[in-house]
Amino acid sequence: MSWDVLGEGRSRVWASMGRSFAMLPAGLGTTVIRRDATVHDVTTPVGDARAVDQGGVYHIVDDIEPISQDELTFGIEVGLAKTFRLIAWLQGRWLRRGLETTPDGFDNPGHLGGDPARRSTEQLAVELATSPTATLVLRVGYLAGRTVGNFTGPWDPRQGAVLYDGDDFDTGFMSPNSYGRLPTDVGHRVYVEASRSGTAGPVDLQLAVRLSLNSGRARSVFARTDVGPVQLIQRGTAGRGEMVATTNIRVAATWRGFELGLDVLNAFDRGAATSVDETYTEGFVRPIEGANMKICCS
Repeated sequence: MSWDVLGEGRSRVWASMGRSFAMLPAGLGTTVIRRDATVHDVTTPVGDARAVDQGGVYHIVDDIEPISQDELTFGIEVGLAKTFRLIAWLQGRWLRRGLETTPDGFDNPGHLGGDPARRSTEQLAVELATSPTATLVLRVGYLAGRTVGNFTGPWDPRQGAVLYDGDDFDTGFMSPNSYGRLPTDVGHRVYVEASRSGTAGPVDLQLAVRLSLNSGRARSVFARTDVGPVQLIQRGTAGRGEMVATTNIRVAATWRGFELGLDVLNAFDRGAATSVDETYTEGFVRPIEGANMKICCS
């Protein structure tokens, strides 16, 4: 739904909603089928024998359903003095079903018991921009958001590319600490963009610069125990990593329908730790239910 409240294209209020179904990632076969099935035939004077190795196949639970996610967006855009545009929007995304290896096999967690896979994301963004057709275009924006839940999806910074074979749902032991801020929690982000276009004879030129500053990743504290990895304190409450600042530059030239571009990412080579080992101990410990870093370590 979209509505021009002020008329003459000076404003826009919009809302959208939908449900999406995630595609299965490439490489998922290595999660479900660990190795090729083999047959070993043995012939002896007393008879023949055959041994069949199914290849370590995960059981696919009956009535398994695809990952689904609901999304709702609401926003407003207003033109100011025919020069600036002010845009603000809210967005929410909520996971309805996940896929993961569980004690029952490859399934939707919570389908046959236990905690379901959960993830929710809410974001608020504000942007002020000049006319996109001007010679010099400026954009300044701020975004704040959070992502909480117990399901990281096909990639987990603690384990790498798990392809829905993580260890969060491998056992029946699910601590309340498993629900909290996920690694994809955006925190805060500020960005400034500038784009300048011009011509040099028959060649159209463009120079663009983007500066951004992002919150670091939310950190967790794990323990490797006799019942598998557990969150010692509530997920994502062990502080955040360093803020990440980047400057990206793009230079492009267009001539007779051909475009040549040069992109320089992180132009000033700013380095910051984006991930750390979150395993605190390998002892047989139990989680501190409902605790966070301030409570457990003060």
